[in-house]
Amino acid sequence: MKKYLSYFYVSFREFFTYKADYLVGIIFSLIYFFIYFSLWKAVFASNGQTDIGNYTLANTITYYFVISFIFRLDVTDFIYLSNEIWNGTFTNKLVKPWNAVYCYLLIALSQVAIEILLYIPFAIFIFIFAASYIILPTLTMALCFIVTILLGIFLSFAINFCLHALTFRLGDQEGNINLVSFIISFLAGSIFPLTFLPGALKTFFMALPFRYLFDFPANVFMNKVPLNEVLIGWVQILGWGILFWLIFAIIYKKGLKIYSGTGR
Repeated sequence: MKKYLSYFYVSFREFFTYKADYLVGIIFSLIYFFIYFSLWKAVFASNGQTDIGNYTLANTITYYFVISFIFRLDVTDFIYLSNEIWNGTFTNKLVKPWNAVYCYLLIALSQVAIEILLYIPFAIFIFIFAASYIILPTLTMALCFIVTILLGIFLSFAINFCLHALTFRLGDQEGNINLVSFIISFLAGSIFPLTFLPGALKTFFMALPFRYLFDFPANVFMNKVPLNEVLIGWVQILGWGILFWLIFAIIYKKGLKIYSGTGR
C-alpha cells in the first residue's frame, strides 16, 4: 500500500507542476457554463415558459453548474494505457514491482485531485454570479450526491479501461477512444438534461448506463431523485461497473498474452 501512496504523491507533484494546462481546461468550462447560462435564460424568457420537461430555469442553470464540476472528475483524458501499449512504454509498468492497472488508476486520480483543487475558486465565482439560480441540495442529498459521483468515477474507469485495452488487438485507438468518449458524454447528458428529450428517445437514453456519469448525479444534487430511486441507481451503477470491469479483465488478460512491447 505504501508504494502506491508514494506513486500517487509523486504523480500529483509531477502533474501539479503544469498547472496552466488544467487552468485552461477550467476556463473553457467557465465559458461553457456562461454560454449555456445566457442561452437558457434567453430561451425561457423568449417563450415565456416557466418550465421545460419539469425543469425550471433554476433547475437548468443548476444542472450546468453541477455538470461543470463533474467534468473535472471525468477520467477520460487522464488514462494513458492505450498510448503506452501502442508505443511500447507499457513494458516499464509491467517489469516493475507493482500492478500496472493500479498505476494508471492512481495517475488518473492524482490529476482529478488537481482538477478539483484548482476548480474550487472558479466554482465559488460561478456560485456567487448565479447564486439566485442555483438550487442547493439537502444534507441527505448532498451526501447521496458525493456517493453517486464516486460510483460514477468507478463506472467511468471501467468503461475507459475497456476502450483502452482494445489497443492490444486493434492497434492505435486514440482517435476511436476520443470519438467514443464524446458520444458517451453526449449520451450521458453532458450537453443538456436528458429530461428535455422526447418520449422514445428519452427512454432510450435513460436505459443506457452512461446517464449515471452526468445526468443522474446532477438530478440527485437538485433533490429531483427520491431516496429509494437513488439507492436503486447505486445498485445499477455498481452492476454496470462490475460488468465493464469484468469485460476489461478478460480483454486485458488476453491482451497481455499477445503484447510484444516493441512499440510502433
